[in-house]
Amino acid sequence: MSARKPPGRKKRAASRKGTKKGARKSAPKRATKSAPKRAPKRATPKRTVPKRATKNPTPLKVVRGRFAPPRVTKAKASAPAFPQTKSSTSKQKLLFELVRARVGVHAAVQGLQPASAEEIARPGRWSVRRHIFHLIVIDRAVLHSIEGALLGTVPAWARLTPAQQATFEQQEASPLLHLDWAEALRRLHASRDQLMEALESVPEDPASVWESGHPFAELLARVITGDREQAGVIKRWRTSRESPLPA
Repeated sequence: MSARKPPGRKKRAASRKGTKKGARKSAPKRATKSAPKRAPKRATPKRTVPKRATKNPTPLKVVRGRFAPPRVTKAKASAPAFPQTKSSTSKQKLLFELVRARVGVHAAVQGLQPASAEEIARPGRWSVRRHIFHLIVIDRAVLHSIEGALLGTVPAWARLTPAQQATFEQQEASPLLHLDWAEALRRLHASRDQLMEALESVPEDPASVWESGHPFAELLARVITGDREQAGVIKRWRTSRESPLPA
């Protein structure tokens, strides 16, 4: 009798055959911890590489023909400082300049104290009060010379030499030298008011007497120049504290 094979071998063989023929069962997956999610990557901007200039650039086209000339804009003329005098008569213009020059004198002495008006830096100089007396003398001299100047006569005091004019001015100013600063300013206003009143009464016609070249107009021009010079001297003195020079 042949020896019997143990029964366990067949089962093992069958199990092996079954595993070969059928699909293998996948082993169960082990539970793993979920990994943290990564942040999305930022999109990096693309670098733009400038194009290289070509060796042979496109030549410019020459356009021939007539072109309109460029427009040239004229600069606008600045408005005059005092437009109201543009259409004024010769008389009105001259009187306006007289008022304007005297305003400069008042501005130069505005706020000046009596002690400062009497100040003299060194001998041979005039105080501001003495300059005011000089302006009063000129206003009075012109006032008395209006009638002759209108007739074409130059006043005698206007034809004197500088030395003679200094003597004449000293004689006319001597009655005023005792006046204080306040009274000197009051006389300055009064003398100009009298002069302007007399000039206002002079008619506009003939217009030639109010124009440059006539003795009457030249006399008033001399007053205007004198006011401007005296105002400038006083202003410079108040700035540098240097006593003004005599007129």
